[in-house]
Amino acid sequence: MRRIIASFALLGALGQLGPALAADGEPAAGKAGVRACSLLTKDLLAQHSPFEQAPAVERDQHRKLLGLIPPEEESIGPSGSACGFGGVYLQVDPFAAPARTEADVAKMSERVAGVGDVAYFRNNRGEYAELYVRSGGHVITLQMDTPQGRTPESIKPNAIALAQAILPKLR
Repeated sequence: MRRIIASFALLGALGQLGPALAADGEPAAGKAGVRACSLLTKDLLAQHSPFEQAPAVERDQHRKLLGLIPPEEESIGPSGSACGFGGVYLQVDPFAAPARTEADVAKMSERVAGVGDVAYFRNNRGEYAELYVRSGGHVITLQMDTPQGRTPESIKPNAIALAQAILPKLR
């Protein structure tokens, strides 16, 4: 989980350099914050986690952890929040300058069609999958741990499906 936080902490720091802007370039002041942990529920994780397709021992350990370790939420950026839960780290509206951050993300990621207005996927060092999505006036980032014996590319459908399940809750 520390690797996930460190990876997007860098992107978050880049986003903090400019004034708060909405996706359309207008100031984001007054934008109500969305609590990330209200979106990243145990039910969604059970449906979309790559650990559900993992060997029985790993799957059972993941299910047990979902019941034992509560989600951890923190405020980030001018009006955002982040939630770490069940091998997923979700950020909602984390960047002060989303347009600039999106340009940086685009340089190091592959474009994904059919998710939000704009989405990018990245295999981060073979250890976890990262998904950046802009939809309407919101940006979410999703980092998903990769089960043993799998690759971030192989869990890309899980990350996309989880993002698609979360996006309608932002409207």
